[in-house]
Amino acid sequence: MRERKRFWIIVAAIVAAEVLAAIVWRCCFFPEREVSDLYQRYCHTPGIEASFVKGFRINDTLAIDATLLH
Repeated sequence: MRERKRFWIIVAAIVAAEVLAAIVWRCCFFPEREVSDLYQRYCHTPGIEASFVKGFRINDTLAIDATLLH
């Protein structure tokens, strides 16, 4: 009985750690405030691959934020 309880505590801790890691990863690497409205509109649309490039260099003096839809 004690081993079963310990097993479920470990499983719950692993699941909680995975959920927390996914949330932190998404917030740190893909903050929604730093992407364009166009990207936010199409990023979850089936059949469309949306990419956002912040600071895409056009030349030595010009950099833009670009949204690519494929």
